[in-house]
Amino acid sequence: MAQQTNTTPHSSPVQSHASNYFNGITQIADVFPVFISVAQDLWKRAEEELATIAAEAEQLTKQIIDRRDEQTQMNNRYLQERKRFEQEIMRFLSSLPNGMCQNQLSEVQ
Repeated sequence: MAQQTNTTPHSSPVQSHASNYFNGITQIADVFPVFISVAQDLWKRAEEELATIAAEAEQLTKQIIDRRDEQTQMNNRYLQERKRFEQEIMRFLSSLPNGMCQNQLSEVQ
């Protein structure tokens, strides 16, 4: 009695395509865990980079706000000093005898 085998000398095109398709899927399945691992590593790095960028942005924002506040304080001091100086000039000019500095007073006012 002759032994029967599952292989045939000539596979049909459908069997050949199915076998190739199955082999391709098997190869993809074999490397899929590697892709997942690489994707997870990339995601972790991206999260770390974003955390670093967010911390730097927060620090820069704080510096900008601090500098803006310092500039506002300097501007306010300047305006106060200017007003005080103008008042001093007005007091001085008004303390002079009548008519002596009328032109200067009218220019200041």
